[in-house]
Amino acid sequence: TRVPAPKNKLVSSKLYPNPAREYISFDFDVREEQGFSFYIYDMQGKLVDKVTDQLCHEGENTIRFNIASLASGKYVLKAKGVKGESMPSKIFERK
Repeated sequence: TRVPAPKNKLVSSKLYPNPAREYISFDFDVREEQGFSFYIYDMQGKLVDKVTDQLCHEGENTIRFNIASLASGKYVLKAKGVKGESMPSKIFERK
């Protein structure tokens, strides 16, 4: 059972597979359609890549990221909405 979230907030999210070699998928729900920018940071907080700008529709969304060019290690996926919302950061490992 999903718990309702305040409008414009992320409801739920999942990043898989983790660890991964070439691609990761990010499933998430949003309450209102808006654009999001997705960024990958290393564990020291340095921006590694701005991977995409994506219009995310109300409800369920899935975005697939190519991570094959990243060196092996742990990274953080962050997303920021054009309306100022941020999704919780997700840590993943590139094998």
